[in-house]
Amino acid sequence: MLCHMKILPHTAVSVLACCLLSMSIRVQAMDLRSGTLPLNGEVIQQYANEGLQILGLLELGNLVTEDYNIAELSGLAWDEDENILYCVSDKGYLVHLRPVFDGQRLEKVLLLETFVLRNAAGKELSGDYIDSEGLAAINDNNGIRGDTELLVSFERIPRINRYTTRGRYVDTMAIPGFLQRPEHYRNPNTSLESVIFHEHYGTLTAPEKLSGQYPENEFRLFSLAGKLWQFPNAGGKHGSITGLTTTADGKVLVLERIFPNIFTGFGFALHLVEPDAGSEGRRLLVHIGPGRGYINENFEAISHHRDNRFFMISDNNRNALQRTLLLYFTLSALE
Repeated sequence: MLCHMKILPHTAVSVLACCLLSMSIRVQAMDLRSGTLPLNGEVIQQYANEGLQILGLLELGNLVTEDYNIAELSGLAWDEDENILYCVSDKGYLVHLRPVFDGQRLEKVLLLETFVLRNAAGKELSGDYIDSEGLAAINDNNGIRGDTELLVSFERIPRINRYTTRGRYVDTMAIPGFLQRPEHYRNPNTSLESVIFHEHYGTLTAPEKLSGQYPENEFRLFSLAGKLWQFPNAGGKHGSITGLTTTADGKVLVLERIFPNIFTGFGFALHLVEPDAGSEGRRLLVHIGPGRGYINENFEAISHHRDNRFFMISDNNRNALQRTLLLYFTLSALE
């Protein structure tokens, strides 16, 4: 989660407010096409030059019920068995979306259901326990419906919990001692921003930003089994890990947010990591500098879809000057 405000003006686009009348936050499927953002040739070419082929871009407005205002989406996970894209909000909500495609192009998304994350006692998360950030699915592509579970990583009180897809608590996973100690993070709001499940390495997670005692130009990726991998970032002291996913062939794709200050705006980078391949297993695939392209936003989550296609979403921080953008794309370097 980023707690700064972006003040750069950008192209005005429509924002959807979904006014749901039921007291429950479970809803019927609803069209969330808030506006397919116009992508001119210059923008498309700009990203293509960096190796990112845009296949769709949607702006999602806040999801509103009588009781909840669901925004700040910061985690993504695709469930192939259920054909659902899960999102988690910083405020402890789980959102089920269904993307709709025309061929390989993303046309719109449907809101299916929303749930609150709960603790072991069945109560809604509260206080410092509520800052849910990273999201990963397990049992999501085994050909069996109904057995998917979700991993959610948290900031402030760093931990990784396992949940059902309806937000019911299953258990808390043991994390390495290094990640349990608050002095290793820049601040409580820069701890476990992301999580994935890897078929070979198990559950992997990464701090958003480590404390000043560690090199500012270096990222660290941890397995819950205790393994550690280090690799250089693209943004130096302005870079933070905000998302993790896997590729079709089992490599790790790391999303880096680059945010020098509120005047420059946001940029991002995508790193390809083969954990045990040494320095040759770390490649910078995409590097979009701050201020380049009006679709740059506070991208905080990424998820593999199918083949060489990925989703990425931005966290709007409940700020009227920021947007929730769902980007769908391919990466040329992986073809």
